[in-house]
This record gives sequence, C-alpha cells and structure tokens, in this order.
Amino acid sequence: MNQLLAKSLGILNGFIAFLFILGGAFVGDRYAPGPAFDSYVIIGSLIGFLLAVLFCGIVALFISIHGELQKIRKKMDDLS
Repeated sequence: MNQLLAKSLGILNGFIAFLFILGGAFVGDRYAPGPAFDSYVIIGSLIGFLLAVLFCGIVALFISIHGELQKIRKKMDDLS
C-alpha cells in the first residue's frame, strides 16, 4: 500500500508542477496592464516554474529517498 501511494504521488507530482506553471502564466495574464501582456505571461510562467522546481522538487527528493530506503531494507533483510 505504501509503495502504491509513493508511485501515485510521483505521478501527481508532475501534474502539480504543470499546474504551478500554468497558474503562474494565468496570474501574469490577469495582472497585465492593457494589451501588452506577453512579458507578464512569461514572467508569471517563470515564477511558476521556480515554484514548481522548489516544491515539487522537494517532493521528488522525498520519493527518491523512499525508494532508496526500501532497497536498503530489502538488502538488510536478505543479509539476516
């Protein structure tokens, strides 16, 4: 069950990162003054990308650590 949750979180993590980037672009579009919105959308997308790297990167790191700890546990069980 724990393995299933870790794999599900790994799949959702990429989707959540994509939502961060789209959300940043949407916020940049909403706060753009007048018709010159292209730079605001790009800036919003970059901020969304940075947030996605920060938050989703930490989650990906924890998922990776979880996988490595399970490998270590299996090797330790094989030794005893």
